Amino acid sequence: AHADRLAEMRTLAVTVATRTAAVGREAAALEAARQALDDLRRQVLARHPTPAALSDDAPLDAWLDAAERWAGRREEALEAHRRLKEAETTLAATRAEAATARRHISEALAAVGLKSGDLPLPALAQAAETALKDGGDRAREVETATVAVRERARDLEARLRRAKAARAAMETWDEAWAAALAGTWFADRGGSTGAVREILDRVGGLPAAVKARDDVAHRIAAMEEDCAGFVAELARIHAALDEPAGAADPLAAAEALMRRHEAARVAQQMQRDTAARLEALRADRQALQADIWAHEAERDARLAFFGVDDLMAVSGCLQACARRDDLAGKAADLGQRITAELQVPGLDEALERLGRINAEALAAEAGELDDTLAQGEARTRDLYAERSLAAEKLQAIGGDDAVARIEAERRVVLLEIEDLALRFLRLRAGRMLADHALTAYRDRHRSSMMQRASEAFRLITREAYLGLTTRADKDREVLIALPRQGGSKAAQDLSKGTRFQLYLALRLAGYEEFAAVRPAVPFIADDIMETFDEMRSEEAFRLFGRMAAIGQVIYFTHHRHLCDIALRTVPGVRVHDLAP
Repeated sequence: AHADRLAEMRTLAVTVATRTAAVGREAAALEAARQALDDLRRQVLARHPTPAALSDDAPLDAWLDAAERWAGRREEALEAHRRLKEAETTLAATRAEAATARRHISEALAAVGLKSGDLPLPALAQAAETALKDGGDRAREVETATVAVRERARDLEARLRRAKAARAAMETWDEAWAAALAGTWFADRGGSTGAVREILDRVGGLPAAVKARDDVAHRIAAMEEDCAGFVAELARIHAALDEPAGAADPLAAAEALMRRHEAARVAQQMQRDTAARLEALRADRQALQADIWAHEAERDARLAFFGVDDLMAVSGCLQACARRDDLAGKAADLGQRITAELQVPGLDEALERLGRINAEALAAEAGELDDTLAQGEARTRDLYAERSLAAEKLQAIGGDDAVARIEAERRVVLLEIEDLALRFLRLRAGRMLADHALTAYRDRHRSSMMQRASEAFRLITREAYLGLTTRADKDREVLIALPRQGGSKAAQDLSKGTRFQLYLALRLAGYEEFAAVRPAVPFIADDIMETFDEMRSEEAFRLFGRMAAIGQVIYFTHHRHLCDIALRTVPGVRVHDLAP
């Protein structure tokens, strides 16, 4: 019975021996690693460049970090020394070039009659540039004056030639003018060119005026002819209507005829529409009359068939027919079921067989069969229960090691439960300690940070909100804003712009809290004021200016008016244009 336990004990003994040997090997490896570490530590201390940097018991990584820092500073010093040498060499070369340039400039100034004296190189260069500029200006002025004189001479010669040609042309024209006026009736006015021009202008417009007069006369004649024809046509129409002509006012008579024609046209259209509707109504009447005749024929046929006097009686007869058909269908279904149950070919034979059966004997037999069936079912249930109980008892009695295995499994499960319970207790205790530490840290730092955030929020909103507070909500805290009008608002109930201002106030307070105990890092914001109005943007920039005293504040925006507000609000602000 204990063979399995003996085998398990032997297995555990082998496992213990194996683990003991492994522990021994690991201990030896650990001791070797410690010795190697000590040797390495001695080598590092012996070769360290700054042996007095740390104490002898400092960790090895601290000594290595100190050596790396020393090596970095050494590289920086060597690089700085190299740059210094390069700068000294460049400075010497620059000084030599400056001396050579000063000598050349002094010689050039002396060549043009200027004394250089002991002026420094920048003053000599300025004097040389001034002399070059003055000389160039005088040379350009002389050249310009020479070109202008040449152009004026050419212009004068051209004007003299044009004047001579103009005098010759004028003499020729005067001769032609006198010859042209010699054969006209106004030859005596040749000395007055303006009078001749006025006469010619008037004579030139005379043919057009004569043509216009003829055109007007022709139009008048045509209009008179049209009026005569219109009156004649109007008289003909009145004659056709056997009415007086109305020659006193032909226009009024024509308008009266037009009104009468329009009225007649409308009346004719109404007559045609009425005739069409009348024809459609007649067709509808004929169709309705045909439907009435067909309905009367159907009604007479129904009344004659059922032998009644009105349609209500016909409706009752039709309902009776429907019930009859329903009963006939049910009777046919019942007959099929009866013949199927009795397994006979026809319903008559089935009814005959049913007539020979004694109903009372069948009822008594059915009652006995029901009792017997109930007793059999009860007996079946009892036997099944006994069989199930016997099977369970038989299965519980076994000849193998099931009991020992179950006991071993139970112990393993109990040990696992104990380990899990201890682990749960450790984790629960750690969580409680962490929660306690977080609560203590929050209580210790919340007062100052909440005060900073409340002050920043009050300034940004121009005292529309007096500050911030918190409210416990289950296992957390909810941030509450305090309006000037009284009451309170949760953060999610604020408008979008006010909510952004609240978040900005919290970040400003967090930055100041962080910068109070650690080196400040740059505070970078990207267009967070697009929902702010101008006054709240000014207050936000003032807070940024206050933060700039403890750290660098960088604000990105693509709104030009925010740059103007920053320049106006924060003294010393720098605006960098990043546009391409």
